[in-house]
Amino acid sequence: MGNVIDIIFGQGSLRTTWYLAFVSAIIQIFARMGITSLVKSYVSKIPGVSPSHPSKAADCFYYAFFYSISVGFNLFAQFKKGINPFYWMIHPDMHKNIITEEYSLFVVFIYLFIGHYMACTYFIFTKADAHLKRSDTQMMILHHFFTFIIFYTCTRWPCFLFGVTNGQVLFDTSDVFMETCKFFRYTKHITLCNIFFLIMAPMFFIGRCVIFPITSIRATFLYYNIKGTPYFFLGLLEVGFFIMNLIWMKMILGMISKVFWMAVYDK
Repeated sequence: MGNVIDIIFGQGSLRTTWYLAFVSAIIQIFARMGITSLVKSYVSKIPGVSPSHPSKAADCFYYAFFYSISVGFNLFAQFKKGINPFYWMIHPDMHKNIITEEYSLFVVFIYLFIGHYMACTYFIFTKADAHLKRSDTQMMILHHFFTFIIFYTCTRWPCFLFGVTNGQVLFDTSDVFMETCKFFRYTKHITLCNIFFLIMAPMFFIGRCVIFPITSIRATFLYYNIKGTPYFFLGLLEVGFFIMNLIWMKMILGMISKVFWMAVYDK
């Protein structure tokens, strides 16, 4: 029975503070409602905006806002711990930086993210996420589930936290530009949309499809294979993320190809 409790509620502060994940989710649900309401009101006043675009623009604005904060907080927590995440990205075998005990700022970061994806899942199931197409729903639910499990695992086994938090920097930095790009598209700022897209596309490919597998995934299997930890399971989840990245990268390349051929035909 004790082992079951350990698996569910974890160890250390997780055992006594697990409810904060739900507190975080509830706060973020109401925060998103408030922020998106203000943005929808603003976008709806822009001439020529389609009726469905204010809600979509509001969702994109919220995601860009959240990911900007999360990346900034993540980097702050790492530098405050004396870790240089950018150096780690090219030196994933830095055993001396494996975290073996809880670090309060990382625990806060974990609850911030678990709450975020719980809130996102709530909006998906309540069909309140105008930003999400129906065809993407299943993949996003799978993505949120994988993310929840990974961050929860990192809270139980801090040795994985360093690699995963760096993976979050790689992922969400490109997401900031992606969501901002879509926001400007929905608000008819096409030039700004194109600029952010040109920044986002190579950043997505380099960060998610190149650096992530050769650092985070490789480090999980080769350097963080600590006995008594579910490193293999965590590595498989990261591989799952990598496959999703390839699928999304294919979609981005499809958009680039479409724009290119439209420009050719216009000439």
